[in-house]
Amino acid sequence: MVKTGDLLLAEPYLNDPNFKRAAIAIADHHKEGSVGFVLNQPLTYKVSDVINDFPDFDAMMHYGGPVQRDTLHFLHRAHPLVSESIHVIDDIYWGGSFEELTMRIEEGTITPNEVRFFLGYSGWSPGQLEGELGENTWVISDLPEELLFDTPVDQLWPKGMRRLGNSFGVISTMDEESLN
Repeated sequence: MVKTGDLLLAEPYLNDPNFKRAAIAIADHHKEGSVGFVLNQPLTYKVSDVINDFPDFDAMMHYGGPVQRDTLHFLHRAHPLVSESIHVIDDIYWGGSFEELTMRIEEGTITPNEVRFFLGYSGWSPGQLEGELGENTWVISDLPEELLFDTPVDQLWPKGMRRLGNSFGVISTMDEESLN
């Protein structure tokens, strides 16, 4: 079953506009529910376009999911430079002191390939995600750091599917029209 630090990949036939071919990092999963961030839906603006006085930083914003789209979240690999971060898996952390993050960006000790920003998040109530997994809405994969931070967003879903092997690898090469 799903756990914190997993990568959820939308089944190829899922047509929900929020999650079509989505690759979602699960930042927290427990009996009270789950929180994740869509990794492969970039927005057309940067953090400095949304937050006043944020340094000019070449990191794009991403659509994190349909829940609380007016909130800002970030995943990073900058621990311990950002205190209060929540460990997700390996060298992947969620949130932390936004003030420290901003300082480190201004100093140049955090680079754009070490952090991803999200507006909103994807959330599931207790048992909801397990139910969706039972309905074959998602497949679960691991979430290596290099996939999250070093893979172009348009390659996240296909690369994640190929990592699963077998028929998922074949499906990852098909365009959306072939699957409908």
